[in-house]
Amino acid sequence: MAYFPCASRHGLAILLLACAVGAQADEPQFPMDYRQSSSVDKTDISYFNGDIQLAATLLRPVNRTAKGTVILVHGSGRSSRKNVWAGMIAQLFVSNDIAVVFPDKRGSGSSGGNLRTSTLPDLADDAFAAVIFLQSHPELGAPVDKIGLVGLSQGGRVAPIVASQHPSTISFVVNISGGTAPGYVSIRYERENTYREKNINLEWLLRFRACDAAVDQLLFRQIEFSEYLPCTTLFANGPYAEFANSIYPSDPDDWRFGFYPQMLEFDPIVYWKKSPQPLFIAFGGLDELENVPVVLSVKLLQDSFEEIGKTNQTVRVYPDVGHALWQRSVKGFVFDREFVAELSDWLTLQTEK
Repeated sequence: MAYFPCASRHGLAILLLACAVGAQADEPQFPMDYRQSSSVDKTDISYFNGDIQLAATLLRPVNRTAKGTVILVHGSGRSSRKNVWAGMIAQLFVSNDIAVVFPDKRGSGSSGGNLRTSTLPDLADDAFAAVIFLQSHPELGAPVDKIGLVGLSQGGRVAPIVASQHPSTISFVVNISGGTAPGYVSIRYERENTYREKNINLEWLLRFRACDAAVDQLLFRQIEFSEYLPCTTLFANGPYAEFANSIYPSDPDDWRFGFYPQMLEFDPIVYWKKSPQPLFIAFGGLDELENVPVVLSVKLLQDSFEEIGKTNQTVRVYPDVGHALWQRSVKGFVFDREFVAELSDWLTLQTEK
């Protein structure tokens, strides 16, 4: 991913290609679209974070009593209940007899708000607004004595904010492919992976790196916009003109210049260390070549948990899958079997205590 990540990286078409890393002859564990599943009860709900109205669907197992509830927290960019990956993750939890609040992210689908002017703590407040709503509506059949969070990708950076702020309300946390390195490290890592994927030669790679450094300095207010401006035309006549145009804005009022500084400075480890809940943190080993510095993320977690003496966490890396933790099968995609088995066993422990 380039310096200014966009939602298309997590869009369905690109995601399906990026995650088709293996082949299995097995059927998908669930329908690709949760809305077509006969084993999932669906109730549309809405709730407020301040004056922002958020839309969601409450998913519950059919003909069974839910043993707990989770709030799903989406990844970066706009994302809604049409997100196939998120929908399949939600079904995985329902198959374990856990109710799921599956929202449209703020500024997406039927939810209000402006994502471009929001911070990660704002998104954390959105997630907790769902908890407050459920506590006021027991008739919906979503247990509130065992409420967990499921953070997907960037949502795995939001989840520990909620968990650390509400330790007596949030019972457990699941982080799926959410990197734990500081924002500036993660973005630099993603941009280098993008250049590698595009097979950019050394001449052009050096130009991109120079402009990336200029963007860093601009966002941290170390240079003026005029000193960065040449990057908006440097690639105009080259083979990467369209790509460069998408990542180096020429308008000083572009929303990204206001949005990304807070992302760069965000350090999720600060919040993970303050989250006392049991944690299940899962990475795909092949994500090292996609979105997340997996090895670094695991090391940061291990070091921080050792520092505070935390022992109620499970951190797993599944080597044969990427960011989505799934593989292509004959008729669709299936999650890594070991991931499904281990998460299911762990969820049983959290909801049957």
